[in-house]
Amino acid sequence: MRPFAKYVFISREMPSETVVGGIATYYWHLLSTLGSEQQVWITSSASDRLPENDRAVVHRFRAEHIKRRLSLLERALQPVRFAWFRVAVAFTVLRYMAHGRLHVETPEYGADAIGLVLLKWLFPRRLHLHVRGHGPSGWNRAKGEIAWHHCGNFGKLYYPLEQCLLRAADVVSTPTEYMATILSRAPGMVRQRAVVVPNPFSTSLVREVAEASRATRTQRELSGKALVFLGTWMPAKGSEEFERLVTAWDIPPRDVLVLGSDPGRTCPFPRSVLPYRALLGYLSAERPRVFVGGLHEAFGYALLDAAALGARVITRDTPATREVGAYFDVQGLVFFRKIENLVADERPLEKMPFASVGATMEGDLYLRAILERSSAREAALLQS
Repeated sequence: MRPFAKYVFISREMPSETVVGGIATYYWHLLSTLGSEQQVWITSSASDRLPENDRAVVHRFRAEHIKRRLSLLERALQPVRFAWFRVAVAFTVLRYMAHGRLHVETPEYGADAIGLVLLKWLFPRRLHLHVRGHGPSGWNRAKGEIAWHHCGNFGKLYYPLEQCLLRAADVVSTPTEYMATILSRAPGMVRQRAVVVPNPFSTSLVREVAEASRATRTQRELSGKALVFLGTWMPAKGSEEFERLVTAWDIPPRDVLVLGSDPGRTCPFPRSVLPYRALLGYLSAERPRVFVGGLHEAFGYALLDAAALGARVITRDTPATREVGAYFDVQGLVFFRKIENLVADERPLEKMPFASVGATMEGDLYLRAILERSSAREAALLQS
């Protein structure tokens, strides 16, 4: 084991083949642009998206399954896997803490780092705990509120643990003021107001990877589509509005493509899932008309990726989407509040402008922003 590590990143949810954007893409941008030889990544054995920086140390532990159908045996083993992953995370961090002070970053969802609450209490000067809020278990995406009754299945277990993790954190960050407001007004969730730091996003990295990943066989098979739905096929991501738009614009189903998976929901259109690199190559080569219609954008990567590669982007007009667009100087977005506004347009496809992204947030800039928003004492301890 490396004798000293400065940055530890924890999350079990990094399967590149299941979703567009989200946690996996967040870590891809952060770790690929951080440029530090002192990275440690703790994830689950199901993860297949490794950090681009090969100098990082990666630890894998078996965790509970998520977003898949389970057999009876797998369901019976879920609690065991849940406990094992979190205990293994705590002991791994403890071993690195023996050699120096750590900055540990983890999402609040699932409370993957709940074991660090005890370590923070026992060794407060050796651990700077950064919890990134993007959507806890009790979050109702449609109503924009957090409550116990919104939890389901494992969420009933995750929710109180997430509360403990948020309260123990030195800094709680969110990518938008919209999410910070939701977290901060939830009783007992955080001990201080969540600070807003835009997600790490490298425009140059996206374009470089896209150029190297163009013109694969799969991409050629998906070419020529009139309209592309980018994201998980579900109502919270705008699937119902998308169907109405396709019908109103009289687009043949064969000319429509859904890029994003959700095996639990049927989809009336052709659907495919591309690895992240191949997805960027497809967006760059085709520059399609993309629909990103979520009720919120906790990350905003689907929107940013498409815009950075010059696609034509239709997106829902929400506070979070406006914030993401403003942070990264996104131009050319087509906003809608009611789908009827787009339906009423006489020549919508021809009128759509090509989008662009003018700003960037490299991994080192992102972590620097986190430290600047931490207390002066915590920042000084970590930098020393």
